[in-house]
Amino acid sequence: MRVTEQEIEALARHVSLGVEEFRAVYTRTLRKGEISLREKRNHECVFFERDRGCSVYEQRPRQCRTWPFWRGVIDSEVRWAEEAEECPGMNGGRLHDAAEIASTSAADGTSGFIPITSDFDPARPAHAGPRSR
Repeated sequence: MRVTEQEIEALARHVSLGVEEFRAVYTRTLRKGEISLREKRNHECVFFERDRGCSVYEQRPRQCRTWPFWRGVIDSEVRWAEEAEECPGMNGGRLHDAAEIASTSAADGTSGFIPITSDFDPARPAHAGPRSR
């Protein structure tokens, strides 16, 4: 999960650490110089706990707040289905309208531009992921 300076500062306060200590313990630098939260060996976020979920939920970064409506996920039926197998919150809960999904995905916090293809229909309610063909 990529994090901004503001997110690092908020997360550091949330876990009662100084910014530099938080950075040393919980972040890593990606190839292009972006900062990311570290992952566990199984690729889960360091703040995710299977028995209780996100331990920093109130201060989670933008990438976490916009999940699962990342451009790369809503763009593909296959990717949506794969992610839904691992994420118990997908395909359940409240329905999100197309305008909310489009707005969320436009500022999803992922790097780079992922074009929206014919697999995505912004007029379709988002209760079941991408449009069926």
